[in-house]
Amino acid sequence: YPLPRNKMEKLGENGGMAKRRSVWAEQELGNAELGDARRTKRAVEIAGARGRQPRGSIGESLGEWAEVKGAYRFFENKAVDPGAIIASHGKQVAARVQAGGEKWVLAIQDSMHAESGEHDVWVHSTLVTTPERVPYGLIQQQVWERDEQTKGKAKDRRKLSIEDKESVKWLRSIRASGALQKELRESGVSLTRVVSIGDRENDLFEAFVQAQESEVDVLIRSAQDRRIAEDDTKKLWDYVMEQPVLGQTEAEVGRNGNRAARIAQLSVRSVQVTLSPPVHHLKKKELSPITVWAVHVIEDHPPQGESPIEWLLLTSVPTTTFEEACERVRWYAARWLIEMFHKILKSGCGIEDRQFGSVDNFKRYLAIDSIVAWRVLFLTFLGRRAPDMPCSAILETEEWQALYAHTHNSAPLPKQPPTLSQAMLWIAKLGGFLARKSDGHPGTLVIWRGLQHLRDIAIGFTLAKNLGKG
Repeated sequence: YPLPRNKMEKLGENGGMAKRRSVWAEQELGNAELGDARRTKRAVEIAGARGRQPRGSIGESLGEWAEVKGAYRFFENKAVDPGAIIASHGKQVAARVQAGGEKWVLAIQDSMHAESGEHDVWVHSTLVTTPERVPYGLIQQQVWERDEQTKGKAKDRRKLSIEDKESVKWLRSIRASGALQKELRESGVSLTRVVSIGDRENDLFEAFVQAQESEVDVLIRSAQDRRIAEDDTKKLWDYVMEQPVLGQTEAEVGRNGNRAARIAQLSVRSVQVTLSPPVHHLKKKELSPITVWAVHVIEDHPPQGESPIEWLLLTSVPTTTFEEACERVRWYAARWLIEMFHKILKSGCGIEDRQFGSVDNFKRYLAIDSIVAWRVLFLTFLGRRAPDMPCSAILETEEWQALYAHTHNSAPLPKQPPTLSQAMLWIAKLGGFLARKSDGHPGTLVIWRGLQHLRDIAIGFTLAKNLGKG
């Protein structure tokens, strides 16, 4: 992975910690086209500070009053385009994909509701990850308020083109995935395919059409029992259920409300189908049939009192074998990464605790905190997937040295940095992780708590070292 060779810049001449620039923030935002180099520099400084203390307020993160005022001026500046902030980060996402060399990468899209002061805001993000669930970052983010005058008027909305509906968010995300696919192709990375992943709300005929036009693959959970060209006496679900079972597989089902986490035993079916266009008069003349592969999984023996896990997935990726069908199921199961991303934004970064007078100001703040939230998610899962990588790949020198000294009671520092898995375990313990045999891997919440404690430890470590030199 093309990760930054993190070397913490020296403290400013006045010794202020607010002047420290984080290398990771420089890499993700240093090329943001914000119309003025000073704005780009400010974005890097804000992201670095938020990354060191993601749960704190803006004042707690930035520290000095001049830096806090500068941050608020940045969020209020109409010349700052939040899309340019995400675009700068998106360039690094493409670089990580190019260097990773995977056959497939997943562009997971989903929506989140948030409150900003008196505003009800909706956020639709597209998160790129490997099938092994190493999140590479965001390639798009859409933010909007719903029009109060159109709420509840479903009959009127049906008369509109999809480009004039909120549902266009799904198409825009697919277009962003297509743009990433095009960028990979033009850079010579022709073997990596991008797959846009969407849930039941994404089951729009136009989404499959958009994927064809954008030359990108899709995998969408079916919500509609569509007409199919193969058998005009049956609809999609009945036709798929008549197909033979290819085999059984297992899927990890996450905890949801009162439902406990479990391993579900699933029967798998797969068949190629041709979806007929909707009969709505606005769509009938302009849409042609679409051929996809339908992958159906159902839990044979759910726990007593619980509904079985059942998914019908529609994908443009050829799926003819049991192994390929299981792979598509694993791709869809990776959707919970973006749910974790939303959880970090709300619980970890506390985006709803920030009070902004306008949605535009909130958008600028959200763009930076979204990249901070991605970094927490990235550190959590990279530690699981690349445990032997040196932790200096993602931690500043003073950070891993301070972490080691704190964990080992100021024992002599090693010449070589510890492994990433060791460092992430120590950070998780700072966040309250007990590391018992039954605890499994540390989660994102204990990682971001640990990162906040690490910031304070690193400040003390650096000051003590500098005093020792004096």
